[in-house]
Amino acid sequence: MKTSSATKYISVWLVALTFYLSAWSEAGCTEEQSGALLGIRDSTNGSAFADYDGNNCCGAKAIVCESGKVTGIYLESDSAPSGIWYPNVTSLTVFDDLEELILDGMNIGGTLQHNTCCSELLGRNTRGILLIL
Repeated sequence: MKTSSATKYISVWLVALTFYLSAWSEAGCTEEQSGALLGIRDSTNGSAFADYDGNNCCGAKAIVCESGKVTGIYLESDSAPSGIWYPNVTSLTVFDDLEELILDGMNIGGTLQHNTCCSELLGRNTRGILLIL
C-alpha cells in the first residue's frame, strides 16, 4: 500500500503538534507565576527552587502540579536561607490553583498579617489553602 506524501506530511505535523501541546500543558506556569517563583528563589539566595531556571515550573522539586496547574509549594528547612527570610507573600496570590503552601522551617522573619496576605490567597480558592509555617 502506497502512502501519499501529503499523508506523510500531515502525520509528521500531527505528531509534532502532539508533542508541542504536551510540553506546553506540563509547563504549568504563566509568566507572572514564573516571575513569582524566581523572586522567591532570589530572595533566599537561591536555596529555594534551586533546580528551577524559569522553565517548566511543574518539573521543580518543591512544586506540585495537577493537570498542569501549580497546586502545592513546599519550602522546608532544606530550602531555608542561612539568615532570616522576609518573603513577599503577596507574590503567591498569582497561583490561582494553590491548595498547599508549606513554609516549615524557613526562618521567616516579621509578621504575617492575615488580612493582607492570607485572605487574598484563601479568597481565590474556595477549598481553602493548607498553610503550614
